[in-house]
Amino acid sequence: MSRIRKPRLLVAILFMLLVGNALVAAQSLRDGVRAQQEFESTYRALLQIERVSAALADLDARLFSALASDDEAKLGPYRESFSELDAAAAQLFAPESANPVLQQQTAVLAALVAERLNLASAAIQLWQNQGAPAALAQLDSVRGQALIDRFQETMHLIRSEQTSFLAQRAASIQAYEQTTSVTFAVASLAAVLLLSTVLWMTQADGVKRDVAEQRLRVERSRFEATITSIGEGVIAADKAGCVTFLNPVAEALTGWHAEEANGQRLDDVCRVVGAAEREPSPNSAGLVAHHILQSKDGREVLIEINNAPIYASDGMLDGMVMVFRDVGAQFSARQALYQSEERYRTLAETVPHHVFVLQADGVLSYMNQRMRAYLGVTATASQQDLLAATHAADRASFLGTWQNARARGIPFVYEHRMRSADGPYCWFLTRIEPITDSSGKPDSWVGTSTDIDNQRSAIVRERLLADASRELVQTLDYELALPAIAQLAVPQLADICVISLIQDDGTLKRAAVVYHDLAKQPLLDWWHEHHPKSDDQRYVEQVLRSGQSVFAPVVTPEVMARLSDDPEAQRQLAQLGLSSAIVVAISARRRMLGALTFLSHTPDRHFIAEDVALAEELGYRVGLAIDNAQLYREAQAAITTREQFISIASHELKTPLTSLLGYAEILQRRTEHDPAFQERDRHAASVILEQIERLHHMVVSLLDFSRLQNGQLSIERSVFNISRLIQNVAAAAQIAAPHHTINLVEHTLNMAILGDELRLEQVVQNLLQNAAKYSPEGTNITIEVVRRAQDVEMTVTDQGIGIPADDLPQLFQRFYRASNVDSRRVSGMGLGLYVVKEIVELHGGSLHVASVEGQGSVFTVRLPAGEQGSSHARTD
Repeated sequence: MSRIRKPRLLVAILFMLLVGNALVAAQSLRDGVRAQQEFESTYRALLQIERVSAALADLDARLFSALASDDEAKLGPYRESFSELDAAAAQLFAPESANPVLQQQTAVLAALVAERLNLASAAIQLWQNQGAPAALAQLDSVRGQALIDRFQETMHLIRSEQTSFLAQRAASIQAYEQTTSVTFAVASLAAVLLLSTVLWMTQADGVKRDVAEQRLRVERSRFEATITSIGEGVIAADKAGCVTFLNPVAEALTGWHAEEANGQRLDDVCRVVGAAEREPSPNSAGLVAHHILQSKDGREVLIEINNAPIYASDGMLDGMVMVFRDVGAQFSARQALYQSEERYRTLAETVPHHVFVLQADGVLSYMNQRMRAYLGVTATASQQDLLAATHAADRASFLGTWQNARARGIPFVYEHRMRSADGPYCWFLTRIEPITDSSGKPDSWVGTSTDIDNQRSAIVRERLLADASRELVQTLDYELALPAIAQLAVPQLADICVISLIQDDGTLKRAAVVYHDLAKQPLLDWWHEHHPKSDDQRYVEQVLRSGQSVFAPVVTPEVMARLSDDPEAQRQLAQLGLSSAIVVAISARRRMLGALTFLSHTPDRHFIAEDVALAEELGYRVGLAIDNAQLYREAQAAITTREQFISIASHELKTPLTSLLGYAEILQRRTEHDPAFQERDRHAASVILEQIERLHHMVVSLLDFSRLQNGQLSIERSVFNISRLIQNVAAAAQIAAPHHTINLVEHTLNMAILGDELRLEQVVQNLLQNAAKYSPEGTNITIEVVRRAQDVEMTVTDQGIGIPADDLPQLFQRFYRASNVDSRRVSGMGLGLYVVKEIVELHGGSLHVASVEGQGSVFTVRLPAGEQGSSHARTD
């Protein structure tokens, strides 16, 4: 009985033991399954959170890239990241009941993600409205950095707590597995008696255990694959600080392989120093900052670190996990963008120009310090400040041209006047260039305004002097040119210009007065009429006495009051409103001729030293023109007197010379036929006749010259045979020049010509006499006549001394003789060729010469041929 009871007791004990173990195993399995479910759900949630974090980081990177490059085309990838983040966030924010703490943390993270997305959308909207710098400033604002810091802190908290949670659940699963194993070991001892029951229970528990272990291995493999594939470096260490795990990213950044790093000190594998102080930083839990990672091969990488502790199932610290990522590219992009902005800002602040930036809608968004100081405005200046500083006369045109350029998207160039903070206007050249986006549309405008006041003033002064010189040289009657000179000076130089000249009796006469504002004319006329000896007149007399200019850059009310004590005069002067004045002398050859007075009544127009220099130069040129005109008049009077004397003397000498010539010829004939005269007497008579003929020829030349100068030399035209004329003249010339041989070459014996026979005879005689005069004795002289188309051409060729090349252009001028002529041996006044050329040109012909010094000369006369049968005479 005891034997039966003992097995039964044993069975009972075994059964109770089996039941107790079953209960313990069942509870352990339930706890293990629940722990496994919590592990899986938490792990999946962590994976989704990491994807959301990666998507958000990618979103920030792509948005910063688009803003840094200011390229809207790069928003496409950003929108793709935005969609991915929406999908990931939708899965992330589904409620998870297995881990209430994680659910609460996920809700906080969801709010941060939504706020970050809202901030990104606001930045994009700001970029489209105000440009990339404003959008970047929005992202880098305190709010943006606070969102990033809160997100990183939340992520750090989730990673830290949930990593510990996963470690605790993994430890719990392992503990449950150990408990299950013990219970199954005890049950196996009782299986001998309760084979079927124990076997069934053992088999059932074994299957469940295998499934749990398989699932645990799968989840571990999945977890390791996830850690390996993420884009951040992960290093795990035990509680002693020795490395137990490195993912590939950590291997690449640290330069350590996982096999050689296992068991090494964490501080040796991951050597980190502060980015600012470059001192070693402790790898403490919860540290999130920018540091420099010094890799094994000596490279330095800027990283962002997030450390989290690992706790054992008993709550004790069991190790830590370090998660870090390379932020060098992102930091470099931001630094490059910042440096680029600073570079261009520095450039805009240092260039010697006014620089400003306009948005696409024309709103002024930037103005450099030089421009602000010139306009006297603050950094918050607007487009209205720029337009208000523009001269009223230029404002409408400036604004219209700018709006047209902005509408068409083309560059804008305009010259206009702009007022400085202290009042005066200066000329500026404004250039505005569009900055286009990827589609080619302007999204902003960069403008520069360059001070061209000095250059423009110099151009205006040069143009004024050039125009004045042109007016002065166009006429010798300077009294007609002076009003034009005054008109040029108004309004370019002054508002009123008065030109006063000294008369022969020493008084001053207002030769020209020009007003820009005709309403001022009665005031100034009244003043000069009632105050002929006022201070302004004395200023002119002072300039004429001293030769020094009077310059009043500012005509103050006190100065106006000193001009007269008469209340009516002061009222007239106040209405005139003079603001500046210049008085300069008009002089030439140290002789005062008058004065130039320039007055300004425009409030913002005051003369400067350059205006005084311009006025003095203008006075000098006017004086020079007046002096030249007076000299010309005196010269013309002297020439007229000389011409009258030559004309009278020639006429008076011609009559007695004609008588002398006749008596000399009679005397010569008597000496030749009367035996009473000796050879000496005949020679004397011949010399007398020769000299009288020479004198007669000179008088005739002077008379012809006088007639030509006075336009009184007439041509009696008729048709005659020029061949016959040349034959007769050549025969007579041969007799007069027996020591030369004159050859006549005629191609046609009857060549008619319409002209003055006596004058053309004079032309042929003069050319033959010149050829004989300048040719050695015994040489040949050839005269050739030929018909060429509608002209008759005559050439006279000699073998004389020739003409130097430098003398050829002046040969036909009056009173000119070639430089190689010996005036002691060859007489003449230099009028013969001048008279010949004038006679030929009066016939509508031409006279040319070709000569080489020492080789003779060829004179060519070309005359229009006449009609056969015309015998009537005409007069020009």
